[in-house]
Order: sequence, then structure tokens, then C-alpha cells
Amino acid sequence: MSGKLLVTVDSLRYDKYHLMPATQDYLDASHETAFAVSTATPGSFPGILTGQYPTPGGIDEMAEFAAEFDGYTVGISTNHLLSERYGYGHSFDYFEAPKPGDMGLKQRVEKAVTPGTLHHRLLSTGWNALQSVRNQFKDVGRTFRPAEDVIETLLTQIEGRDEWLGWIHLMEPHHPYEPDDGEMGRVEAQNASRRVLNGNGSKEDEELVRRAYEQEIRELDATLSDLWDGLPSDTEVIFTADHGELLGEDYNPSWGHPGVMAPELLRVPFGTRNVSWDSGPVVSHIDIGSIVLGEPFGQGEFNRTHAYATYGEEKAVMDEEYLYNGTGFRTLNGDRIDSNNVSARGELTRRWNRFDPDTVYRTDALEEDLQDLGYK
Repeated sequence: MSGKLLVTVDSLRYDKYHLMPATQDYLDASHETAFAVSTATPGSFPGILTGQYPTPGGIDEMAEFAAEFDGYTVGISTNHLLSERYGYGHSFDYFEAPKPGDMGLKQRVEKAVTPGTLHHRLLSTGWNALQSVRNQFKDVGRTFRPAEDVIETLLTQIEGRDEWLGWIHLMEPHHPYEPDDGEMGRVEAQNASRRVLNGNGSKEDEELVRRAYEQEIRELDATLSDLWDGLPSDTEVIFTADHGELLGEDYNPSWGHPGVMAPELLRVPFGTRNVSWDSGPVVSHIDIGSIVLGEPFGQGEFNRTHAYATYGEEKAVMDEEYLYNGTGFRTLNGDRIDSNNVSARGELTRRWNRFDPDTVYRTDALEEDLQDLGYK
């Protein structure tokens, strides 16, 4: 049996990848300078699955690299923004994604309220407060489909297949950060996450949430061990994150993944097993289809030297040392650096000026899907 598997993790920062030793041990190679093409899921996945930079309105049906594969294909998404409603899944023989049919009280009321208005903000704040109180008096399940369930479904789907291609997207550690074990329970972690994401968290909340985020990553690593043990030894595996996460850094106190061209959001883990390709100093998500298929796909490249990213009106270009976003240079660790100390500043600036992507915003997604993901 010969298989290929792409594993994408939501909101996993490059500098937290060290919390996944079992996954790193399983993978036989890693690339230290890999980049997402956007700061959030709607903009990232056109690059990952279609080899194209994002455009408004999702992707064209059958545009995914899975359509070019001759064997059995299976895709399992746990993110509402990666569903058939946005063009995803049509290239797969078997596909699962969250569906929006579960409309609760919050969604029913909000359908009558204009987003961004005072009434909407008051409603959202009140809903989060209500959830915090309710969580104190009842058992709370996970917000998203758990990784162990996704892994079980994938292994069942590929069992006995001679040629197969799989993709799974896992929502740990997307906010609200809600680990199963550790110093805080799920209720406490969910409530603290909501307060911090809404801008109402204390310093104690912020530290608690950072630790909860890290615990989610550790637990995901333990869960992924079941996947690594269950895959045939010759499976070609690519492991990455769709984007990173902001955790209230001093120079950028935002949380989550807003449209900020920052290394904490754009630099991502990238590891492989049994995969050989002509790798350059930089890898972009837009190259994944080419790597999987072993031939050029979309706008993907082998032996890449620069990567590009976009969100809304913002854009960035990266090489193996620096990120340039039009207003300044940063090292890949996030530190600001004087342009006079950047030997490649001329090349990065020229490439930034030439890069002219279409505009994509998170708000291009459907309202109920954004609500299910906690953005509304």
C-alpha cells in the first residue's frame, strides 16, 4: 500500500513546535523557513490545497491538488471555513466538514442584528458572559471535533487501499484554548480565552491562556502518536500549520490571528517523512501541491528563495532571514531590525512592490461560520 498524507494544524506557531517531540521524532526532515500565504484560514488554504494565492469567494470546484491524483482521496476538515460552501472537498472521493445547520439561540438572535453595531457588540459581550456562567454549572465538551475522532475516521477510510491521498485539518490549538488535562480545567480555560480574546482579560488571564495554548499543543502531539503508529511505514507525510497565532506579544498586544503581517503568524512548522523534493532555502504553502504530486502545480515552485503573504490590503515578502511588510523589516523571530542592517533590503522591497495579490478578508466568510469559530 502506498499513501500520501497532508496534516494541517490550525493556529500552531513555529516557536511552539518544540512542544511536539513525538511528532518531530516521527518526521524525518523539517524545514526551518516555511511560510503561510495568509494570516488566517480563509486566505491560507487556497495556497495549501490549490497552489494559488487567495481570491474573494473561496476556490473553484475541483481546483484542489487532490483532483490530479489517480487513487482514492479522503479529506477531513474540522473548520467551518473549509467546507463545500467555500469550494472545498469536491476533489475528494470521501470528504467531511462541519455543517452550519446547528443554529442556537445566539445565531437566531444575531440574524436580526447588524454586525459591528453597538447592539451587536453588546449581544456578543453578553453571550460570552452567559457562556462563562453556564460553564460553571455544567460539563463542557470540546468546541471542535477532536483530533482522535478525525484520526480514527482517516485510518478507517484508508484501510486496505493500494493508492490513496489524504488530508486532515485539526483544530487544536485554535481558540478557545481548552486542554483536557493540566493545571486548568476546560471550563476555566474556555472562559479565560473568551475574556482575553474580547480584550477583557487580566494579566493573570493572559498567562493562563498562554499556558492553555501550550497544553493544547502537547496534548495534540500525544494524540497524533496514534496516527503515526497507524500509518503504513512508507506513507509520504507532510505536516504543517495553516498559520500561527498572536499571544499578546509586547510589540503587538493582539490575540488570535488578525490580519497582521508578523512572523508569529506567517512562519509555520513544516516537516516531512518519506518525501523528497528539490527544496530551496524557503518553502511556501503554495508549493505543497507540487511537493505532493512531484511536479509543478498551480503557482508552486521547487527550490524557492522567497515567499509571499497577503491579508486584506496588507502583504509581505519573506526570505530565509527577514520579513518585509511595507513598513519595516523583522527577523523571523519577530525582532525589528534597521533596514541598513538588512543586506537584501533592495531585493525584498522590489519583490514586495511587484507582488499584487487579490484582496481577501476574513469577513468574506459567511456570518454563521464565523460565529461558530468564535469570531463573532
